[in-house]
Amino acid sequence: MEKVALLALGGSIYSQDVELSDHYSFSCAADSGLDGLLSIGITPDLVIGDMDSVNPQNLSKIKNLGIETISYPEQKNATDGELAIEELFKRGFGEINIVGLTGGKTGRPDHVLFNYWLFWLENKLGVKLRGFCEGFEIFSVSGRCHIKCKKDMIVSILPFFGATNMKLSGLKYPFEGKIEPGPARWVSNLALGDFTIESEGKVLVFVQRIPNFFQTLERASTI
Repeated sequence: MEKVALLALGGSIYSQDVELSDHYSFSCAADSGLDGLLSIGITPDLVIGDMDSVNPQNLSKIKNLGIETISYPEQKNATDGELAIEELFKRGFGEINIVGLTGGKTGRPDHVLFNYWLFWLENKLGVKLRGFCEGFEIFSVSGRCHIKCKKDMIVSILPFFGATNMKLSGLKYPFEGKIEPGPARWVSNLALGDFTIESEGKVLVFVQRIPNFFQTLERASTI
């Protein structure tokens, strides 16, 4: 069985997303991902990055606890997320579950977009990546993949890794043919239950796992 790690980036982190990322044995925070993990009661095993956005008090707390930290200069040719994935791969983790992909203190749209490009590292390293964000599971598909899903869950597909042809079955709006430009074509499909994707080239798949995510958060906060 592959070793699984949890990686927290600097976006918004919710305990419900971490719960979707089950069976991990090691947790890592990339820079201000530390703040997000501590806010939901998780102390990471490793903190890595240039430490330009993490709360200094939280970083001092971690160091005082003897938690391992790896610091990089601010001027570098890789994001903190990239460095964290590469470090976890070196340590033998075959699957990395990522939270904190969007939102966060900066809210920068460029960071969000480039966080999704992290899935390209699967090709480079041979590691499996999964994202968990606001009740959605995010993963890549290349070739044929049968996906377990509950009925009426939202399914969106982002073919920005150069995929050319695709077949979708088990969705409300099936498709078979050439992938043409136009992102609205692939957003907000609905699962009829388990579904199948066949793709020539890699696509990024977003599958809703927790419906009405923010209403669920509001209800939980009132209990």
